[in-house]
Amino acid sequence: MPEQNNGDGLTKFENEIKNALSGDLMKNALDFIAYLMANGMTHEAHTNVFNYLGKDVCCITLDGDAHPCGPWSIYWGDFDVCEHDGFKVDKQLKEFALAHIHFCSTYKHKTIPHCDNSPGKRKKIFGNEYENVCTSSLQFSIPDAEALGNIKKLVELRKRNIISEIKCPG
Repeated sequence: MPEQNNGDGLTKFENEIKNALSGDLMKNALDFIAYLMANGMTHEAHTNVFNYLGKDVCCITLDGDAHPCGPWSIYWGDFDVCEHDGFKVDKQLKEFALAHIHFCSTYKHKTIPHCDNSPGKRKKIFGNEYENVCTSSLQFSIPDAEALGNIKKLVELRKRNIISEIKCPG
């Protein structure tokens, strides 16, 4: 019987990370997954999506070194990103999120084959509307420890929005 964690394939995914990444990349990916699980997330093994109370939070992909996005990425779910009254977002965190908007079919100003959802759709991110945003509102490629600190703050914001059933205005 294969080794499993909570019956959801997490240990299998952790082993895939260990086989695909090394050094700080592996450490950062495994630490982030441990953070998600310690904060009440569940894992969908077949999609590598992490949920909170049944609602999407993020997806972690292992893309390989040849991929333009790098060997691993965190994709933010198909939802708008907004503040919660009980969780104020500072200017630095907003700027971090806005720098990682995932526009459909682009990566660092290059068009690359992407997904079947082109040309994207209109989404609100911290009160501003953006056109042509992919199904994943934000993309964090090869996040280092500093970026993961910001992503964890966004995870906390998403959790609070889910708990409060916050719908972004608009």
